[in-house]
Amino acid sequence: MLLPLRQDVSSAVAQVNPGLLSDRRIWGEPIPLPAINHRTQNDWKFVKGHIEYVEMGHHWVLLRFANAQDEMLVFDKRPYFVNGLNFVLKPWVVFFDPYVFDIDRVDQWVRIPRLPWEF
Repeated sequence: MLLPLRQDVSSAVAQVNPGLLSDRRIWGEPIPLPAINHRTQNDWKFVKGHIEYVEMGHHWVLLRFANAQDEMLVFDKRPYFVNGLNFVLKPWVVFFDPYVFDIDRVDQWVRIPRLPWEF
């Protein structure tokens, strides 16, 4: 029996994009999944299809979109906040393991009123 080479498997898996990933505990306590569901349903009215929320373990959530256009719109319209905290979205990672993968950088948006143009 012939087994596929790892690179063949990698390329096949890379073609499958199940959705976007989010770590529910960026700053301390994890955000409850019902809060994420409620907030995103209210904020993402532009989404045409269904969104499925799948708990992956270790505070990670997979957001599966009914179509690629909705996923792209959601990803492009960041940032999002849930319960006053950043709701960070990451593209799907091939061979994702929620117990190994970690978010090592979070972009922050800051508004500073009356900041001179020189800065």
